[in-house]
Amino acid sequence: MNIYNNLPDDLQFLIVNKIIYKQNSNLLKDIVNYKKTKDIIFNKYSNIGFEFSENYSNDFNAYASIENDLFSYFNDNMSTELGISNNNKIKMEKILAYKIIKNIKGEYNAINNFHFNPNIYIISRINRYIATLTPKERNQFINEINNMYKIK
Repeated sequence: MNIYNNLPDDLQFLIVNKIIYKQNSNLLKDIVNYKKTKDIIFNKYSNIGFEFSENYSNDFNAYASIENDLFSYFNDNMSTELGISNNNKIKMEKILAYKIIKNIKGEYNAINNFHFNPNIYIISRINRYIATLTPKERNQFINEINNMYKIK
């Protein structure tokens, strides 16, 4: 009997990351915060009444709404018709792929790849948006959700 395999996932995570492969504690805290934040966000949209389905054109699709709201947060709630905000660019600069594409193909192509690439699955884009944010920014986004959808 392998005791390790019978442990809950969170304990296995702690054993692997703290004992076997020591990791930077700030990185581990960020990963834990990312997971908690993502769960909170998904639960909030579910509680509002959004549906998690593959029909992204549905007005009540949670994935499409989450992605739209994250993009809006990234761009300081400014329409893209007015441009891409400086804060948006600062957030994108945290992603290595963005920097590489920007250096090779220019900023315009890098922005389009980051925000509008239809070849990147919507859940992957949501994960990237959340991962790019700092814990403070994630908390601010949750507060914006609460205000936008009148959640207490």
